[in-house]
Amino acid sequence: MNYKIYDNNSSEWVLLIHGLGGSINTWKYQIEDLKEYNLIAVVLEGHGGSSFEKGRHLLTRTAEEINVVLEQEN
Repeated sequence: MNYKIYDNNSSEWVLLIHGLGGSINTWKYQIEDLKEYNLIAVVLEGHGGSSFEKGRHLLTRTAEEINVVLEQEN
């Protein structure tokens, strides 16, 4: 899963997940307003140029992948 981190030297984090048909660019206007937080903006599978894998249920797989990102970034 692709994602981008906005490290604003905060102790608090916000996870940004765009809707269907969106991409990481969905958040371009909110990034400035959320500058008091650290942000993780994920790119869902099949959106924003990311690949799409047919197979297991997409929502289950997406939740698992987001959890991996959160664990990697502590």
